[in-house]
Amino acid sequence: MSLYDWMEQEQKLNFIVSVCRALEKASNLSFSSSINSLKEAIPPISQKFDIHRSYQELQVKITHLTSKLPTIIDVSLKALILNFLECVPISKTTTTSNSPRDCLLAVETVQLNSRLYNFISRILQDSLYDVKKFQKYFDCSSEVNHKISKKPPGRNDNLAGYVLTRDVRRMDFKFYQIEIERLLGCIDGVGVNHFLRELELSCNDFGVAGAKKLASGLKKNRSVVSVTIGANSIGDDGANAISNVLKLNQTIERLNLSNNGIGPNGTQQLGEAIRMNRTLKSLILFKNNIADEGAQTLMRALKINTSILSLDLRKNQIGLEGMRAIMETLKLNSTLKTLELYWNNVELREAQLLAEGLEMNTGMTTLGLSWNYIGYQGIESMVESLKLNRTLTKLNLGWNHLQNIGAVSLKNILKHNRTITNLNLSGNEFGVEGGATLAEALSINQTLKNLNLYSNKLENLGARRIGIALKWNQGIETLNLSSNNITLLGAEGLATGLKQNSSLRQLYLDQNKIGPKGSIAISDALSLNNTLKHLSLGKNGIKHHGATILARNLRQNGCLQTLILSHNQIGDTGAISLAECLKHNKSLQKLDLTCNEISSVSTKSLAEAVKINTTLCEFNLYCKIFWRVFFCFLFCVRE
Repeated sequence: MSLYDWMEQEQKLNFIVSVCRALEKASNLSFSSSINSLKEAIPPISQKFDIHRSYQELQVKITHLTSKLPTIIDVSLKALILNFLECVPISKTTTTSNSPRDCLLAVETVQLNSRLYNFISRILQDSLYDVKKFQKYFDCSSEVNHKISKKPPGRNDNLAGYVLTRDVRRMDFKFYQIEIERLLGCIDGVGVNHFLRELELSCNDFGVAGAKKLASGLKKNRSVVSVTIGANSIGDDGANAISNVLKLNQTIERLNLSNNGIGPNGTQQLGEAIRMNRTLKSLILFKNNIADEGAQTLMRALKINTSILSLDLRKNQIGLEGMRAIMETLKLNSTLKTLELYWNNVELREAQLLAEGLEMNTGMTTLGLSWNYIGYQGIESMVESLKLNRTLTKLNLGWNHLQNIGAVSLKNILKHNRTITNLNLSGNEFGVEGGATLAEALSINQTLKNLNLYSNKLENLGARRIGIALKWNQGIETLNLSSNNITLLGAEGLATGLKQNSSLRQLYLDQNKIGPKGSIAISDALSLNNTLKHLSLGKNGIKHHGATILARNLRQNGCLQTLILSHNQIGDTGAISLAECLKHNKSLQKLDLTCNEISSVSTKSLAEAVKINTTLCEFNLYCKIFWRVFFCFLFCVRE
């Protein structure tokens, strides 16, 4: 059975429509001409390919189907047959063995080339029913890790052949759970393909054996620049094998070894490799077990290495001694630009060491410290170093228990620092007092572009103070105030600021309680604001009254491009008002009405409005009851 056979009737129709759209772009044919060509070439939906048919007969079938179409459609249809309809399986009945060479033969038979491969990639990106989304129609052992236990015959064989084709630039086998023999055979082709640049093999559990096989192939390869093999249980032995590659390979620039159970021993070998390597720019070791000893090893190597620009050490149990090593390295290394230390054991003493390193560092631009326990004393110890720092542009301090006292330290930093443009302070329990303190800093600082204050219990007073700050601040572009218990009074305060602010581009107010009147206040501000492009009001209890007024104000708005109104109980009345708005609005590109108690009657009104609207590119109305109706009109949206 093929992927095509797994689809239901409506899904098949939508799939064909999306394919025709892509064909239209590729061949400059009209839509009707493209769909007629496909109708002529693709057999009726009821017909199924016999997967046991001989290989030669299938080859004849493909040639016959594509012979009467223009060249570009010829290539495109072959791509569809190979990658979607899966009518060219490799099996024991068609080949003498299951080696990668046989897969290569199969791929060459249908003339897979760069134009075809690019077409496949475009279809995968453009179609709602791409391969990964097909997975939900299979029997999955877990929705968390997406392991597929039931797969159409031949899929993995065809995919394994791609790596051996001479013009494939990217190989992505993430989550495919390919049988180990097939995967090892596929990896073996890495050494043969000298055009392959990106290799993605995450979540396949190929273990140490797969890592050694991959290392063998990479030693021969001189083209791959990005290797991702996260969640494969390679352990220290697998890390050692990959490290030996880095000592010799001079092309790999990005290496992702996340979630592989690598400990201090494996890190020891990586450190030695980093000392010798001069091309690696990004190393990701998220969720391993390197601990302090592993961090010390890596930092010693970075005192010598001058090529690595980004180092990801999230969730690695790094404590005091590891942070001491990081501090010493930051004093000397001016090459490293990005350091991620989320989910480690960074508390007061570690924060003090980090501050000492930052004070003398002249290269760091991005620092991630979320989900630690820095506390208000820790951020206080970092004030002087961050006030004087002239290179850091992105700082993530989310979920660090900074509280309202920590907000005072942040205000002192923002008053003097002129380089930080992106600041994440989500989940820090600032409360009303902390919100007011940060609003004061926002009134002064004109450098900050993106500020995330998600889930900080700011409430109405904090929101109103921030609204006042928006009158004076003309630098902020993105502001996230979601989940802060903001009601009508807070929404009115923010609306007042929006009327006078000319810099804000994105505003997030999801999961608050602004209600119908709060949404009306925000929508009234939109009639005067000509810069806001993204407004997110999900889960705010707006209901039909708020949606109706918002729709009325949006008719004349020529700036807003994205509107999120999910989970707001707007009902049929609100949906019909928004449908009328869509007929007149000339700027909206994305509208999300997920889960709003909308019936099939108003759904049809929205569908008709979408047909008339010329700008909307993305429209979400998903609801368990009406999803079938949604699929019927979704493809009316302009591409």
